[in-house]
Amino acid sequence: MIVLDFGNCCFNGSREEYIMIVVAPKTDFASKDAFLDGAIRFLNADENSDFFDDYEELYQERSYEPVNIDIDADFKNMNQRVGFLHEPVLQAFSVGKDEWNDWSAILETKSEYILYRWATSA
Repeated sequence: MIVLDFGNCCFNGSREEYIMIVVAPKTDFASKDAFLDGAIRFLNADENSDFFDDYEELYQERSYEPVNIDIDADFKNMNQRVGFLHEPVLQAFSVGKDEWNDWSAILETKSEYILYRWATSA
């Protein structure tokens, strides 16, 4: 499992948003729900880590509603020194409590699950 956090300094200008992605092989998990449980455990494995947060509460209510997400457009808004290459997204599902400045989705590619979290500091 890999976690990448693109903080607000990765974006052009003085923007407040950030992107965090958690990536893992689908073969390691029986379902997207099991992947999300594994991602929460991984993110919270070290309470002194910058990634430690109350993900249990954030992802307590899971709906897995299909959504259209253009992850590539979000990354194009970032500084041109940041790039992200991935397999084509086969399906995307919203997950957790979405607010105007904070939302998450699970993206499914041929071989990976990606937890994609976009938020702002506002």
